Amino acid sequence: MSTMITELYKALVEAGATDDSAQQAAKAVADYDQKIGNVEKQLMEIRHEMSGKFTLLQWMIGFSLALNTAILLKLMST
Repeated sequence: MSTMITELYKALVEAGATDDSAQQAAKAVADYDQKIGNVEKQLMEIRHEMSGKFTLLQWMIGFSLALNTAILLKLMST
């Protein structure tokens, strides 16, 4: 069973829409609202996952730069 936004339904009826079309429109908007909420939740999960991956990547680049610098300094000193 689909939910309905009662404020939208009442506004559409007051604006002159038929009862059936006002119900359908309010249910459609409620469905889109739920879909947008699900998309926002998925985007937050992806953002959290990517944040961890970028932190790991930063550590890997830092270690690689330090190692390359140490090798370069060792080669220059000999």
